[in-house]
Amino acid sequence: MTAPNDWRLSAPAPESDTSAASRAYHGLVARNGKDPTPRSGARSGVRRAMENALDATKSRAGQAAWGLSNASIQEYLEELEPYLVEETVPRIIDGVTPLLIERTVPQVVDGVTAHITEVTVPAVIAGVTPELVDSLLPRILKDLQPYLEREIVPGVLDSVTPKIESETVPAILDALMPQIQNELAPQIVDALMPKITEQVAPQLVDSLMPKIHADVVPAVLDDIVDDPRVRTLIREQSQGLFLDALERFGRGVARADSFAENIGRRLFGQRPRPVPVGSDPPLPPGRQQIYAGAVSRGLAFLVDMILTTSVVAVGLNTVLGLTAGLSQDGYKASGTFVSFLVFLITPAYFTLLWWIAGRTLGDALMGFRLCRRNGGRIGFFRAMVRCWLLLLLIPVWMIGTLPTAFTAHRRSWLDKVSGTEALYVGRDLWPDPQRAQPDAA
Repeated sequence: MTAPNDWRLSAPAPESDTSAASRAYHGLVARNGKDPTPRSGARSGVRRAMENALDATKSRAGQAAWGLSNASIQEYLEELEPYLVEETVPRIIDGVTPLLIERTVPQVVDGVTAHITEVTVPAVIAGVTPELVDSLLPRILKDLQPYLEREIVPGVLDSVTPKIESETVPAILDALMPQIQNELAPQIVDALMPKITEQVAPQLVDSLMPKIHADVVPAVLDDIVDDPRVRTLIREQSQGLFLDALERFGRGVARADSFAENIGRRLFGQRPRPVPVGSDPPLPPGRQQIYAGAVSRGLAFLVDMILTTSVVAVGLNTVLGLTAGLSQDGYKASGTFVSFLVFLITPAYFTLLWWIAGRTLGDALMGFRLCRRNGGRIGFFRAMVRCWLLLLLIPVWMIGTLPTAFTAHRRSWLDKVSGTEALYVGRDLWPDPQRAQPDAA
C-alpha cells in the first residue's frame, strides 16, 4: 500500500529535545524555581519513562497511520485504546508515582495541614458546636437514655460495685479516718455541742418527759414487778440486808463479850485470852474468839424471856376476855388453864428451838448457837434437860455464867451439866455440815 499525500497519514518525525516529557519537565522547573525530584537519578528516570511512553505511543500511532486507507479515525482509536490502557497509561503512572510520593504529596500535606489545623478545624468546631449542644446531643442522649438505663448502667454498676466495696471504699475510709477522727469530728462536736446543750436537749426532755411519766415508767415498773427474777432478787436482797444487819449486831455483841471478859480477867490478875489461830472449828468472821461469852448469853436469855412473856400476856388477856362472864367455877377453871399455858409455852419454846435449830430467837439475834462438844446439834432430850435446868435454876444459871471468862471454851455450869457449848456463827446456821449432826439423845 502506497502512502497517500494526505497530511493526516504522514508519520511525524520523532521529537528529541522538544518532546512532550521534556517540555513538561522544564515547565515544572520554571514554575517552582527548583528541581521537583529529590535526586538527579530519579529526575532522569522519570523523564526517560515519560519520553519512552510517548515515543512508543507515537510510533504505534504512526505505524497505524501508514496503514490507513479510507477507514475512519474512530476505528484506529478503538484499535489504539487497549494499547493505551495496557501500556501507555501504566507507564505514565509508574513514572509519575515516585514524584508524587516523594515530593508533591508531602508538600501538599505540609502546606494544607497548617491551614486545616489553624483555620478549618476551629471554624468547623465553632460552627458545629452550638448545633451539637443545643440540638444534636440532647436528642442523642434522649434516644440513648432508655438503653443506658436498661443495659449499660446496670452492667457498669454490677461490674464496678464489687471493686468499689472491696477496695475503693475501704481505701477512702482508711485515708480519711485519721482526719475525720482528729479534725472533722472534734470540730463538728465542738460546733454542735452548745446548740445541743442549750436548745436541743431541753426541748427533747420537755417533749418526752410527759410521755415517759405517763406510759414508759408505768410499763417498766409493771414489767419489773411482774418479773419473777426481779421478785426473787428483791427477796434475796431483803434477806441479805436483814442478815447483814444481824451479823453486824452479832459482831458488836461479840466485841462486848471480849471487853467484859478482859475486865474480869484483869481483876483476877490474868492476861487477856489469846486469839486462836488455826483452830477447829475455825474462827468466825469478825470475831476474836470461837465461843460465846457471858454478855451474849445474858442478852439472848433476856430477849427470849421478853418474847415468851409477851405471848403469855396476850394469851392471858384473850382468855380473860372470853371468860369474863363465866361463873366462879368457870373462872377458876380458866385460871388453871392459863397457868398451865404459861407453864407449857416457855419450856416448849426453848426445847423445840434448841432441838430443831440449835438456837432460840435471842441466840440468833446475838449470833451464836448451842451444839454438842463435837459440834453436832443437840437432841431433844438434851435440849429438854437444859431448858428445865435453866428455868428452875435461873439464879444458879446467872451465877454459873460468870466462870465463862476463865474456862477454856467459855463453858458455863449449865453447859458442863448438859454437855453443850455456845459457838459464834456467821450468817449460816450450820457452817460445817459434817459437824452439824444431831446426837441420839
